[in-house]
Amino acid sequence: MSSDLEQALDEILSGVNALLEQAPTSRGSQPSGVHDHVDVSVASPSQSPSWGWGNDSELLSLLASTASDSRRGNASLAHRLLLRVISSRARPLGPAAGDAAAVTISPLLSECTSELFSVGARLDHSDAVSLFWDFSACPSGAVVKALGRFFPLLCPVQKASSALTQLPRFPERCRVRWLDHFEGKSTSSAQRSQQAALIDQDNPSAELVTVLWLADDAFVPDHWAGVTFREGALCPVLHVESRHRSIS
Repeated sequence: MSSDLEQALDEILSGVNALLEQAPTSRGSQPSGVHDHVDVSVASPSQSPSWGWGNDSELLSLLASTASDSRRGNASLAHRLLLRVISSRARPLGPAAGDAAAVTISPLLSECTSELFSVGARLDHSDAVSLFWDFSACPSGAVVKALGRFFPLLCPVQKASSALTQLPRFPERCRVRWLDHFEGKSTSSAQRSQQAALIDQDNPSAELVTVLWLADDAFVPDHWAGVTFREGALCPVLHVESRHRSIS
């Protein structure tokens, strides 16, 4: 991140922090970190704040980098703003979800969920952070094709006598475990990273991080799902596509 961008972000965060300190506290403010999942209350598009950015990716990157760096005084505030930005982008599942039409998800999943419904997937229920799917009626390979790069986020769960599959509503926030001394060759040079994150969504003890997902046509190694930050340093996020091949 350039020094000019860092300075600009610090000024913004300092200004927001000053406003928050002046705001009345009688409305039940919550300490930072009480809820680490995204606020997914249903809201119409007109209620979503306008951030003045044509593309959220740069803002998400700046906030994620700052929030990950414990050495920065504004890390906690950056984390709160990051979750707010992610939740402000939420979209409803829509009519195909039936009674769950108003349940909100990340726009990253909009096309994926539409495709899942079209191949016979049934949404069993949802909670604050996840969707729980029944894929029993889906043709072989249809789920993998529908979810694409997000397939490694699936987690099999058991409900009574039925087998369901859990998918986070906001893949921008997912669990990873860290790989030290990772050596990853980029497609353009022999640049190497000392650390990488491996998607480990079904491990509740794994660290919850912000992932900036790469486009399907991004010019990076095939096993890179996205990037994240650790103490302000950029790290690749890897996926192992074979982990849940038992799911259709």
